Amino acid sequence: MTVKDILQRTRQLLTDNIPPYLWSDTELVDYLNDAANELLIQTRLLIDSTTPDICRIDVNADVAVYALDRRVIALKRVLLQGTGIPLSRVTQQYMDASNIIWDQATGVPRTYLLDATSGHITLYPIPDSSDTLTLTVYRLPLNELTPTAQDIEPEINYRYHPRLIAGILCRAYEKTDTETFNPTGGQKYSDIWHRFIEEVKKDNLVTDYVDTSYRVDF
Repeated sequence: MTVKDILQRTRQLLTDNIPPYLWSDTELVDYLNDAANELLIQTRLLIDSTTPDICRIDVNADVAVYALDRRVIALKRVLLQGTGIPLSRVTQQYMDASNIIWDQATGVPRTYLLDATSGHITLYPIPDSSDTLTLTVYRLPLNELTPTAQDIEPEINYRYHPRLIAGILCRAYEKTDTETFNPTGGQKYSDIWHRFIEEVKKDNLVTDYVDTSYRVDF
Protein backbone atom coordinates (compact mmCIF):
# COMPACT_ATOMS: atom_id res chain seq x y z
CA MET A 1 0.00 0.00 0.00
CA THR A 2 1.20 3.49 -0.79
CA VAL A 3 0.92 6.39 1.61
CA LYS A 4 -2.05 7.58 -0.46
CA ASP A 5 -3.79 4.21 -0.07
CA ILE A 6 -3.22 4.20 3.68
CA LEU A 7 -4.50 7.76 4.09
CA GLN A 8 -7.62 7.05 2.04
CA ARG A 9 -8.52 4.01 4.13
CA THR A 10 -7.74 5.90 7.34
CA ARG A 11 -10.01 8.79 6.33
CA GLN A 12 -12.82 6.36 5.58
CA LEU A 13 -12.61 4.96 9.09
CA LEU A 14 -12.38 8.46 10.57
CA THR A 15 -15.33 9.64 8.42
CA ASP A 16 -13.09 12.48 7.31
CA ASN A 17 -13.33 12.26 3.51
CA ILE A 18 -14.43 15.77 2.58
CA PRO A 19 -12.27 18.92 2.86
CA PRO A 20 -11.69 20.85 4.98
CA TYR A 21 -10.33 17.82 6.81
CA LEU A 22 -10.39 17.46 10.58
CA TRP A 23 -6.99 15.79 10.29
CA SER A 24 -4.51 17.15 7.74
CA ASP A 25 -2.42 14.86 5.56
CA THR A 26 0.62 16.10 7.47
CA GLU A 27 -0.88 15.00 10.79
CA LEU A 28 -1.89 11.57 9.49
CA VAL A 29 1.52 10.95 7.91
CA ASP A 30 3.17 11.97 11.19
CA TYR A 31 1.00 9.37 12.96
CA LEU A 32 1.95 6.83 10.28
CA ASN A 33 5.66 7.47 10.84
CA ASP A 34 5.21 7.21 14.61
CA ALA A 35 3.32 3.92 14.25
CA ALA A 36 5.89 2.45 11.86
CA ASN A 37 8.74 3.41 14.18
CA GLU A 38 6.98 1.96 17.22
CA LEU A 39 6.35 -1.29 15.35
CA LEU A 40 9.99 -1.59 14.29
CA ILE A 41 11.36 -0.74 17.74
CA GLN A 42 9.08 -3.28 19.41
CA THR A 43 9.44 -6.09 16.85
CA ARG A 44 12.75 -5.44 15.04
CA LEU A 45 11.20 -6.33 11.69
CA LEU A 46 13.75 -4.49 9.54
CA ILE A 47 17.12 -6.24 9.30
CA ASP A 48 19.86 -4.64 7.21
CA SER A 49 23.41 -5.68 6.36
CA THR A 50 23.89 -3.89 3.04
CA THR A 51 23.26 -0.15 3.42
CA PRO A 52 26.80 1.33 3.51
CA ASP A 53 25.96 4.44 5.55
CA ILE A 54 24.50 2.25 8.29
CA CYS A 55 26.28 -1.09 8.04
CA ARG A 56 29.89 -0.06 7.33
CA ILE A 57 32.18 1.73 9.77
CA ASP A 58 35.76 2.64 8.89
CA VAL A 59 38.01 1.73 11.80
CA ASN A 60 41.12 3.81 12.49
CA ALA A 61 44.19 2.84 14.49
CA ASP A 62 44.13 4.06 18.10
CA VAL A 63 40.41 4.96 17.95
CA ALA A 64 38.04 2.74 19.93
CA VAL A 65 34.71 4.60 19.86
CA TYR A 66 32.52 5.01 16.76
CA ALA A 67 29.08 6.56 16.30
CA LEU A 68 26.21 4.34 15.19
CA ASP A 69 23.68 5.67 12.71
CA ARG A 70 20.68 7.18 14.50
CA ARG A 71 18.38 4.77 12.65
CA VAL A 72 19.98 1.72 14.28
CA ILE A 73 17.74 0.12 16.89
CA ALA A 74 20.08 -2.73 17.83
CA LEU A 75 23.03 -4.72 16.53
CA LYS A 76 22.49 -8.28 15.36
CA ARG A 77 26.06 -9.02 14.21
CA VAL A 78 29.38 -7.15 14.25
CA LEU A 79 32.19 -8.41 12.01
CA LEU A 80 35.74 -7.12 11.69
CA GLN A 81 36.66 -7.57 8.04
CA GLY A 82 40.36 -8.02 8.72
CA THR A 83 39.79 -11.20 10.72
CA GLY A 84 36.42 -12.26 9.32
CA ILE A 85 35.38 -13.22 12.84
CA PRO A 86 32.24 -11.82 14.53
CA LEU A 87 32.92 -9.76 17.64
CA SER A 88 31.27 -10.70 20.92
CA ARG A 89 29.33 -8.15 22.93
CA VAL A 90 30.37 -7.44 26.52
CA THR A 91 29.31 -4.86 29.09
CA GLN A 92 31.32 -2.13 30.75
CA GLN A 93 30.63 -3.72 34.13
CA TYR A 94 32.11 -7.00 32.91
CA MET A 95 35.19 -5.26 31.50
CA ASP A 96 35.76 -3.22 34.67
CA ALA A 97 35.58 -6.38 36.76
CA SER A 98 37.98 -8.21 34.43
CA ASN A 99 40.61 -5.52 33.93
CA ILE A 100 40.38 -2.02 35.36
CA ILE A 101 42.59 -0.61 32.58
CA TRP A 102 40.87 -2.47 29.75
CA ASP A 103 40.25 0.81 27.91
CA GLN A 104 44.01 1.29 27.45
CA ALA A 105 44.82 -2.03 25.79
CA THR A 106 45.57 -2.15 22.06
CA GLY A 107 45.47 -4.96 19.50
CA VAL A 108 42.98 -6.63 17.18
CA PRO A 109 39.41 -6.01 18.47
CA ARG A 110 37.67 -9.14 19.75
CA THR A 111 34.68 -7.66 21.56
CA TYR A 112 32.53 -4.54 21.61
CA LEU A 113 30.50 -2.54 24.12
CA LEU A 114 27.32 -0.52 23.65
CA ASP A 115 26.98 0.81 27.19
CA ALA A 116 30.18 2.86 27.42
CA THR A 117 28.94 5.79 25.31
CA SER A 118 25.32 6.23 24.26
CA GLY A 119 24.72 5.80 20.54
CA HIS A 120 28.26 4.51 19.98
CA ILE A 121 30.07 1.20 19.64
CA THR A 122 33.29 0.79 21.63
CA LEU A 123 35.87 -1.74 20.46
CA TYR A 124 38.13 -3.80 22.72
CA PRO A 125 41.01 -3.80 22.54
CA ILE A 126 41.67 -0.42 20.90
CA PRO A 127 42.47 -1.15 17.22
CA ASP A 128 46.17 -1.03 16.40
CA SER A 129 45.53 -0.78 12.65
CA SER A 130 42.89 0.39 10.18
CA ASP A 131 40.04 -1.95 9.32
CA THR A 132 36.31 -2.01 8.59
CA LEU A 133 33.36 -3.06 10.72
CA THR A 134 30.51 -4.79 8.91
CA LEU A 135 27.25 -4.60 10.82
CA THR A 136 23.97 -6.45 10.60
CA VAL A 137 21.42 -4.21 12.30
CA TYR A 138 17.81 -3.85 13.24
CA ARG A 139 16.84 -0.38 12.14
CA LEU A 140 14.20 2.26 11.52
CA PRO A 141 13.18 3.27 7.97
CA LEU A 142 15.88 4.94 5.90
CA ASN A 143 13.60 7.92 5.28
CA GLU A 144 10.46 9.22 6.94
CA LEU A 145 7.31 9.27 4.84
CA THR A 146 5.99 12.67 3.77
CA PRO A 147 2.57 13.99 2.68
CA THR A 148 4.13 15.34 -0.52
CA ALA A 149 5.29 11.91 -1.77
CA GLN A 150 2.21 9.76 -1.37
CA ASP A 151 3.19 7.22 -4.03
CA ILE A 152 5.83 5.80 -1.66
CA GLU A 153 5.23 2.60 0.32
CA PRO A 154 6.32 2.17 3.95
CA GLU A 155 9.61 0.27 4.28
CA ILE A 156 7.87 -2.58 6.07
CA ASN A 157 6.69 -5.89 4.68
CA TYR A 158 3.59 -5.30 2.54
CA ARG A 159 1.41 -7.67 4.55
CA TYR A 160 1.67 -5.36 7.56
CA HIS A 161 0.65 -2.18 5.75
CA PRO A 162 -3.10 -2.42 6.48
CA ARG A 163 -2.37 -3.06 10.15
CA LEU A 164 -0.54 0.26 10.44
CA ILE A 165 -3.89 2.00 10.15
CA ALA A 166 -4.85 1.03 13.72
CA GLY A 167 -1.65 2.70 14.87
CA ILE A 168 -2.67 5.86 13.04
CA LEU A 169 -6.22 5.83 14.38
CA CYS A 170 -5.29 5.44 18.04
CA ARG A 171 -3.09 8.52 17.67
CA ALA A 172 -5.60 10.49 15.60
CA TYR A 173 -8.30 10.15 18.24
CA GLU A 174 -5.98 11.75 20.80
CA LYS A 175 -6.02 15.06 18.91
CA THR A 176 -7.33 17.63 21.38
CA ASP A 177 -10.23 19.21 19.52
CA THR A 178 -13.95 18.92 20.15
CA GLU A 179 -14.50 17.22 16.79
CA THR A 180 -11.51 14.87 16.91
CA PHE A 181 -10.87 13.83 20.52
CA ASN A 182 -12.45 10.42 21.06
CA PRO A 183 -11.10 8.47 24.03
CA THR A 184 -13.38 5.50 23.32
CA GLY A 185 -12.25 5.22 19.73
CA GLY A 186 -8.67 5.84 20.77
CA GLN A 187 -8.76 3.01 23.30
CA LYS A 188 -10.43 0.66 20.82
CA TYR A 189 -7.73 1.12 18.20
CA SER A 190 -4.95 1.23 20.77
CA ASP A 191 -6.01 -2.26 21.90
CA ILE A 192 -6.11 -3.47 18.28
CA TRP A 193 -2.73 -1.92 17.59
CA HIS A 194 -0.95 -3.40 20.58
CA ARG A 195 -2.48 -6.84 20.00
CA PHE A 196 -1.06 -6.69 16.50
CA ILE A 197 2.41 -5.84 17.83
CA GLU A 198 2.26 -8.82 20.17
CA GLU A 199 1.21 -11.05 17.26
CA VAL A 200 4.24 -9.93 15.25
CA LYS A 201 6.53 -10.64 18.21
CA LYS A 202 5.15 -14.19 18.43
CA ASP A 203 5.56 -14.65 14.67
CA ASN A 204 9.18 -13.58 15.00
CA LEU A 205 9.81 -16.19 17.67
CA VAL A 206 8.57 -18.88 15.30
CA THR A 207 10.50 -17.51 12.32
CA ASP A 208 13.75 -17.14 14.29
CA TYR A 209 13.64 -20.65 15.77
CA VAL A 210 16.51 -22.83 14.63
CA ASP A 211 16.84 -26.53 15.39
CA THR A 212 20.34 -26.59 16.90
CA SER A 213 20.32 -30.38 17.06
CA TYR A 214 20.89 -30.46 13.30
CA ARG A 215 24.59 -30.44 12.51
CA VAL A 216 26.06 -28.81 9.43
CA ASP A 217 29.53 -29.94 8.35
CA PHE A 218 31.57 -27.11 6.84
